[in-house]
Amino acid sequence: MVEHEEKQELKKQLEEWEQYLINAKEMFAELDFYLINENPIIYRKDDGGYITEYLFNPVLHSLQITEYEEYNNNKPQGGTLMYLAYLKAINKQIEELGWLDAEN
Repeated sequence: MVEHEEKQELKKQLEEWEQYLINAKEMFAELDFYLINENPIIYRKDDGGYITEYLFNPVLHSLQITEYEEYNNNKPQGGTLMYLAYLKAINKQIEELGWLDAEN
């Protein structure tokens, strides 16, 4: 009987926590990025002078970050390509630093 009650309590807690979970698209939206393409996935943010794009490459399993300058005919001003191994290492470092639990 106690085990059943514990399971019910855990189920209730999970349902409460699920309301706070958001997906990646919602997280990017909170950061003022909007989805411009779904295959490959591309998010863009335009701050009125510079445009930042995140392209998630499904073939290379990589993230390409490109910066464009609106004052220079939207030409790329720089970028970087981050392969999955790099992203895993970065995420692990963030986890070890305890930043995942930080508010901002």
